[in-house]
Amino acid sequence: MGRGRSRDARGVLGVVVPGLHRQRARGHGAKFQVGVALQSETDDAFIASRYAKALSGVPVWSEASTAAMTTACHPVAIPSACLYAQGKVLWTGSASEAGPVLAAHAAGKLPAWLAGEEAAETTFKVQAQEAIKDRSKIAAAVATTHGRAGWQNSVAWNLVDRDNPTPGAVELAVALSRDAVAVDGGIDFAHLDTYALALSKAGRTADAAHVGARVIAVCDAVQGKCTEEKTRAEDFIARANAM
Repeated sequence: MGRGRSRDARGVLGVVVPGLHRQRARGHGAKFQVGVALQSETDDAFIASRYAKALSGVPVWSEASTAAMTTACHPVAIPSACLYAQGKVLWTGSASEAGPVLAAHAAGKLPAWLAGEEAAETTFKVQAQEAIKDRSKIAAAVATTHGRAGWQNSVAWNLVDRDNPTPGAVELAVALSRDAVAVDGGIDFAHLDTYALALSKAGRTADAAHVGARVIAVCDAVQGKCTEEKTRAEDFIARANAM
């Protein structure tokens, strides 16, 4: 359910957040091969980047070495996560949700976990429709998606990436994206970008500018190819300065 992001490290368990990826490698490395699979980026170019230095200790696989896996996983966003075993794709989704997936698979409970996700999506669809009409129900919708930052980010973006979204949709997007940023610690520029856009649509110009500044800082820190995100952030900052 995630939206695409312009980052040339497309992950088997690829994540925008270096610290989070090291946690994945340390926490699951004994039972799984956890690493970053490159796509459209040479080994030399990646090794020279700040992103590679931040991922020190995490395996990095060349595009050629993971070609079959990439074809099978069919990532539609950068970064994406994929659980691939014995030539079969067991799960694909947001990198931010890879930890719970690996834990469930290691415990032999992946089918139950996936069933729970489907049930949560069904529940949330109803809650979201109600929350847009009745803002007192926003908290329940956020609670259903809590801990699933990628999902929250995708829904929030779709709610506000349009002309003249309804006030209820904007407020739900603000709540979802704020929770996503809180969960990942504010170190994912994609989630920060969505949060800034939602705040801007809500008329919270100064807050959008503040989050926009964080977008730029995170993008620069990892040398992310996030031109669109930085352009939006600069616009939010300019609007705030013009007030």
